[in-house]
Amino acid sequence: MKVKSIKSIYLSEKELKQAICDWLHAHGRLNLANHLENNLCEFEWTNQDDGFYLAVDMDGTFEENEE
Repeated sequence: MKVKSIKSIYLSEKELKQAICDWLHAHGRLNLANHLENNLCEFEWTNQDDGFYLAVDMDGTFEENEE
């Protein structure tokens, strides 16, 4: 991670992926976290009706049990 000013933090793809996996683990989404850790992914910004979101497109097929 690089910090160039108080307003900017630069994360590599690897660091961003790890941060998402850590968040999923912390929120009990263990199967999804493990799937993300074990597969390649791509990041892109997407515009939805209610705002902009960072989309994480993962390789492989993942099915999670209903909560």
